[in-house]
Amino acid sequence: MPVDPKNLIEPSTDAVARFRLIDPPAGFVDDPYPWYAQLRRDSPVHRLSERSYFLSRYDDVMAAYRDPRTSSDKKAEFTPKFGDSPLLEHHTTSLVFNDPPLHTRVRRLIMGALNQRAIKKMEQGLIQLIDELLDDIEDQNSADMIGDFSARIPIEVIGNLLDMPRDERAPLRGWSLAILSALEPGPEPQVLETGNQAVIDFTDYLSRLVHDRRQTPGDPAVDVLTRLIQGEKDGEKLTEAELLHNCIFLLNAGHETTTNLIGNGLHALISHRDQLERLAAEPTLADSAVEELLRFESPLQLNNRLTTKCMTIGDTTIPAGTFLTLGVGAANRDPEQFERSDQLDIGRSPNNHVAFGQGRHACSGMNVARLEGRIASGPIALAYESRGVTAAAAVDAPLQPVMEPRAAVDAVGLHIGVDMADYWQADTAFFELLRDRDILGRLVADVAGESVAASNASEKTKILKAIIRDTLEGNHGRDKRDRWVPRWMQFPPSAYSQRGGVGTVAANAKVAAAKAQHETPQPDPDALGGVRHLPDDKGEGHQRLAA
Repeated sequence: MPVDPKNLIEPSTDAVARFRLIDPPAGFVDDPYPWYAQLRRDSPVHRLSERSYFLSRYDDVMAAYRDPRTSSDKKAEFTPKFGDSPLLEHHTTSLVFNDPPLHTRVRRLIMGALNQRAIKKMEQGLIQLIDELLDDIEDQNSADMIGDFSARIPIEVIGNLLDMPRDERAPLRGWSLAILSALEPGPEPQVLETGNQAVIDFTDYLSRLVHDRRQTPGDPAVDVLTRLIQGEKDGEKLTEAELLHNCIFLLNAGHETTTNLIGNGLHALISHRDQLERLAAEPTLADSAVEELLRFESPLQLNNRLTTKCMTIGDTTIPAGTFLTLGVGAANRDPEQFERSDQLDIGRSPNNHVAFGQGRHACSGMNVARLEGRIASGPIALAYESRGVTAAAAVDAPLQPVMEPRAAVDAVGLHIGVDMADYWQADTAFFELLRDRDILGRLVADVAGESVAASNASEKTKILKAIIRDTLEGNHGRDKRDRWVPRWMQFPPSAYSQRGGVGTVAANAKVAAAKAQHETPQPDPDALGGVRHLPDDKGEGHQRLAA
């Protein structure tokens, strides 16, 4: 769990000199940022071994990404590590660990399928998926926000991209984790065995899926598997092995990193109340917030390259055949590139982070990941914050939307007599933020009547939302309710429960208190026996004898 920058204890110079990734120092995995900071200052091009260096400065990482003298090909590294095995075949055939021309050919086919039109088409289905996942969580006594939410989103998205039957997706995450675990430095024999078996099982499944797709092709504009099967470059198609292993790559590349983005993003927002409240007040910052979450807690902390020719980085001459570990997380906290680099700022601009890499190997699925992060992180984080649920807490509390209005706005609205029904109607964003079953039940009663609310009290939130929508639109036989506005958006605003936390109601209370103080004659606090009326933090008052 990240540590507050004010509480960081910097490693000593001697400790940094001994820094090795193969045997990381205590606390590094949980919180690497103090080590990154010291490495940037004391040893920015840090020698890990005779033929290996660690880069921690932004400019150096960018240079390594962009320099044509660096390679992503891993045959030399992986052959002694994996031997003649399914893991070796997979990792030396997939897009991420190859250079042109294979890399160029496969990337062109994948990027063609992940075009803006296809991504836009995903959006509504992704909103529905997240709604279903949150409904599932709501029905449980407790939930793991990684396993039950963050990790399931990319699995379903990638399953949709490859058009995998929903009932066949259960093994995907296990296969992915097993294959990726083998990439860790010095994996145990059991890890290698499990990883090899995962490659075998996954390719067997994909072989059957590919056979069926050849018989019944999908739409290559949106079906990545069909596009990879049918795609050509200069008359050359992917071999069967290239096809299968790059389908595995799509799952592996999009699964772990996007899971990290969503999970870390939720934690960061919930841990930084000021930024969460800012997002609630300015939902137009959603895209900017995702970019900042990518920078602040990079889903991929480390990347690597192999030098093919002698090159210079900083003041260090790097011979050909040297492994470079690129400290992505370190580069994204470099104060030379990012002002207040250890602070979360969802409005940060410019924000030229390197979370997706750079150059010819920049992440091909970056726009899909951005879409997933934007749709998943905002509503759930806002809902959690409204009930004071921390990132580590179980999901066992009803959720309520957060509003962050300004008291001045409320005062003006009251003064000029604004009817919000002239300016507002329920839209998709409104329903996305509603997760509290109790509040939804009261909204149903408000919109459709108490009898409708009572008869549907045990329904899931998506059913309650549907009732509200149908009533507001006059669909499915329901009498249309015109000019409805939720209580918290009216002038004056009011709440549907006594739990508090509704910003408009709190703002109105401030306005009312200020108005009362201005209009009501105040006793002289200096007069003997006088009293002073002091509001407490609940907006109620008590009397205290003046001194």
